[in-house]
Amino acid sequence: MTLVHSAPVDGTPLIGVQGAARQRASRRIAGLDGLRAFAVASVFLHHSLFLPGNFGSLGVWVFFVLSGFLVLPIARSSIDLRATDDLRERLIRTAHFSANRFLRIFPIYYVLLGALGVLALAGVQHKPIPGYIAGAPYFWTYTTNLYIAAKGEFIDVFTHLWSLAAEFQFYVIVAFMILLVPRGGYRPLLFVALALSVAWTIHLLLQGDTVAVYVNPIVCFWMMLLGGATAMAVRHAPFTTWLRPRAKPLVSLAALICVHLALNIAGLHYLTYFVTPMLSAMTIAMIAVRPDAVAALEWAPLRAMGVFSYGFYLYHLFVIAISRETFAYLAGRLDIPALAVLFTPVAFVATLGISWLSWHLFESRILAHKFTYGRAAPAPLP
Repeated sequence: MTLVHSAPVDGTPLIGVQGAARQRASRRIAGLDGLRAFAVASVFLHHSLFLPGNFGSLGVWVFFVLSGFLVLPIARSSIDLRATDDLRERLIRTAHFSANRFLRIFPIYYVLLGALGVLALAGVQHKPIPGYIAGAPYFWTYTTNLYIAAKGEFIDVFTHLWSLAAEFQFYVIVAFMILLVPRGGYRPLLFVALALSVAWTIHLLLQGDTVAVYVNPIVCFWMMLLGGATAMAVRHAPFTTWLRPRAKPLVSLAALICVHLALNIAGLHYLTYFVTPMLSAMTIAMIAVRPDAVAALEWAPLRAMGVFSYGFYLYHLFVIAISRETFAYLAGRLDIPALAVLFTPVAFVATLGISWLSWHLFESRILAHKFTYGRAAPAPLP
């Protein structure tokens, strides 16, 4: 079982629909698609119901740690397992990593922005077009987090794009790591970067827990780097041997939820910047070493939702806004106030449907063109 793409031993890329399917099957860890579904559902509930306890940050931070857990092993293998340190091989591996990441995040993101741009050019003034026009330079350059930090407030239906910006910025840094870091340099760089990002996060929080801190890219990077360190740990045989008999992934997930909510409700939200990512990392590690103990996360609807969770996340705020406005209008028009509360389940089902269609008609076809470089596959989990 591997965390990243496998490839033929001769180093030839796996390209096309068959290759993409083989790559996904070979790298899959049972339970992680279900965890993605849990994370994106948490964000949806936060934005639709405004529940106490900040479900939104819980879901986003789980995503960040999971992203580091899955992406940084690609950087490690691309750095430490390459045959030579010559510039050509570095450039090839950097290009492969960048192309695969951008194929995943760019297409539907820019299709959505392009559609909004067409509406803006057509003179549509209905929400969310005015907000789109004001923030378009940031949305198109994956710097929405910097835009929000400068404004000091979230920006309506475009708020969630900040985390996609942080993710993209992380990918850019990883690409430069693959290009510039010599063989053997990954491990020390990871831990130095982890220590510095934790120190910077503490420094920012001491000045006040503000919106600017929440969306700060370095704060996000520490969680992703923690995911990378977790990936290294679960490949370390002594750690895995110790953890496996003690691992209870679903208990760990329940503890993560309860502790995060309790700290937020108690007004200790600044502690969640550290406690929540660490509990997320422990949950992911337990899932990785005990795939036999995650039956609930392997429930078919959860797995499916996890597969197209990126589209669900991208579309959900727009669907929520349209559903909320539509049902409020119908409730007033028909004089049935209770009708307004139905927007949440309808928005959830609608977002599922749109993201399912997006995956099957668009995203999966594009991802069929992803490929990997043969010698970049890390060792399997012990």
